[in-house]
Amino acid sequence: QSLTIQGFKSYRDATIVEEFSPGVNVVVGRNGSGKSNFFSAIRFLLNDQYNALGREERQSLLHEGADNNSTFSAFVEATFDNSDHRFPTGKTQVIIRRTIGSKKDEYSLDKKSTPKGEIMSLLESAGFSRSNPYYIVPQGRITHLTNIKDSERLNLLKEVAGTQVYGDRRTESVKIMDDTSSKRVKIDELLEYIETRLHELDEEKEELKEYHEKDRERRCLEYGIYSRELKEANDCLEQLDADRRQELETVADRTSLFQARERQITQLDSDLAEAKRNVESLDVEKVQVETERRDNIKAKTQVECLLRDSEDVRGKDQKNKQRLSEELAQLQMEIQDKERELAIVAPQAAAKAVESNACTERLAHVKNTVDALYAKRGRSNQFKTQKERDAHLKSEISKLKGVLESAEGMIRSVSNDLNGTKQSLAEVQSQSQEARDKLDQRKRRLQELARDLSKDKEEHNKLTEKRKALWKEDTKVSRSMQHAASLRDKAMKELSMTMDRNTAQGLEIIQKLISDGEIEGLYGPLYSLFEVEDRYKTATEATAGNSLFHVVVDIDETVTRVLEAMTREKKGRCTFIPLNRLRPKQINYPSTNDVVAIIKKFRYDPTYRLAFEQVFAKTIVCPDLEIAGAYVRSHQLSAITLDGDKVDKKGTVSGGYQHTNRSRLDSVKEITTWSLKYDEDAAKSHEIRFSIRTLDQQITQLVGRIKNSETELQRREDEREPLNHALATLVKTKSNKLSKSFL
Repeated sequence: QSLTIQGFKSYRDATIVEEFSPGVNVVVGRNGSGKSNFFSAIRFLLNDQYNALGREERQSLLHEGADNNSTFSAFVEATFDNSDHRFPTGKTQVIIRRTIGSKKDEYSLDKKSTPKGEIMSLLESAGFSRSNPYYIVPQGRITHLTNIKDSERLNLLKEVAGTQVYGDRRTESVKIMDDTSSKRVKIDELLEYIETRLHELDEEKEELKEYHEKDRERRCLEYGIYSRELKEANDCLEQLDADRRQELETVADRTSLFQARERQITQLDSDLAEAKRNVESLDVEKVQVETERRDNIKAKTQVECLLRDSEDVRGKDQKNKQRLSEELAQLQMEIQDKERELAIVAPQAAAKAVESNACTERLAHVKNTVDALYAKRGRSNQFKTQKERDAHLKSEISKLKGVLESAEGMIRSVSNDLNGTKQSLAEVQSQSQEARDKLDQRKRRLQELARDLSKDKEEHNKLTEKRKALWKEDTKVSRSMQHAASLRDKAMKELSMTMDRNTAQGLEIIQKLISDGEIEGLYGPLYSLFEVEDRYKTATEATAGNSLFHVVVDIDETVTRVLEAMTREKKGRCTFIPLNRLRPKQINYPSTNDVVAIIKKFRYDPTYRLAFEQVFAKTIVCPDLEIAGAYVRSHQLSAITLDGDKVDKKGTVSGGYQHTNRSRLDSVKEITTWSLKYDEDAAKSHEIRFSIRTLDQQITQLVGRIKNSETELQRREDEREPLNHALATLVKTKSNKLSKSFL
């Protein structure tokens, strides 16, 4: 009736040929229009030519386009008119399809996959026999028949006439008859064995009757025994049920007590870990204090040695200072004595000068007198001769001149000595004053340097103590960080143990992407997006199940980006909840006080509302299973108790004992708590270490300034000693000058 070809040779698209004539159908067309491929498709379907195809042969039958637009599969489907029931299917129409690909060759009958052998049997029953391949006469077949040998033509006639089939069938029949004869012999032997066995069974039949009687008696006895045991078991069961009901009354209290003890143990473990951490911190602090104590003892010893050396130097300096002071005082006294002597000698020098002037006047007077004597001549009577008188006068004049010259020389010498002494004293006094000024200036500078050095050392000690305190604080914070990290990792490990490995790896990648902020719209796993009261914790975990690990995102594109990141890592697997795909239905909850929708007990960002409604909206919390079952039947909702016993909409009850130490939400809470603690400590540690680096720089600068100040102070001290010696030398020089001036 119709033929459909797609992907076969030149037929790329589906080509449907319908309305075949029940008589003769002729296919005409130009060269290359596909006439040969059309008949090849029919032969391909009827398995006339394409029986056992290899991979390359199947590939050669697939359509190959010029633009690399090749197909990966092809099929040929024929619809046969089965109104004469040649195909034993019981239908008036039969559809046979053959599909091939690079790795497949399949048949289907009436749109259902069917083995090849069954299709071949169906075609043979309709007349398409493999032993008579001439229901299709291809081009060149007639010419071949006319040109073959007579013997081959005879075989062909036998094959067409069906005699070959007869011969094959006869051979098969003879073989079957031989097998039947052999089986008949075996059957006779079996019958003999059966007769023998029947005789034995007749004998056993009597034994069986006796057995049945005994067995009936046994069953009666067993019934009595079982009845008595059943009554005892029922009594015991009733007692156990009563005990169970009694235990149920106290199990809540015991569970609460157990949970309280578990929390107490957890708290004690935490306190113990904190105490151990404090002990370790104290041990470290003890080591630091011991180190500081040894350093302080060493510094103290050095300071004591320096102090003793300083005291020795100071004692020597004090002795030198005292000696110099005594010498200075003595020299000052000598200077004062010399100045007093100078004050006495100065008038004498003045008197000598007056005396010298008087002598000069006397000399002039004597000259005048001599002249007067010469003039008067009246005095010539004093001497006998004029020669005696002249000699006497000359002698007197010579004496007076000698006295005068001696006095004038003495006056000049005293004046010169006095002027030189005054000049030397002025120079010595100026140099002494200059030396004293320099000493005073050096002394003030030394005092300033000492004060600055003292301030710098005091500031250095303060900064050092502050840095030590920061070191201790940093050690405490570091240990707190290690503790928080260990507890966080422990909680993460406990959480990962509640899921498969691939999901844990996927959530690890998700958390890294969220921390890095690389993908916008990635909100995180469902368990990290809400908070719930502790009493609803078990019910929440039982309701959500593995949905707690589903990752909430905004749109599908975000999922694609996350999957690309996971593909790059080559690990992990996650289930995503795109908010843009969610359309949860409106739920009508019971308006009673004994039940509550579990979603109403959550605290979450409204952005994630659709995700929580998708997972939790159809679940209510009930006091017990009896009430839960009633609401499930009346409202078609899933119900759960606080203990985690759940009744779904189909009436299935699940639950049982829930291990409180393996709570996923507790692990999530601990991860969040210790992650925040770790981040706080990390920020605090970063701040402390920044302060330590700042203090290190300040201390380094202070140490440099202290070294420079100590060097400058030592240099000033070294320069002061020569000035003291120079001052003492000047004082001695002044004293010597004064002494020489009076010798």
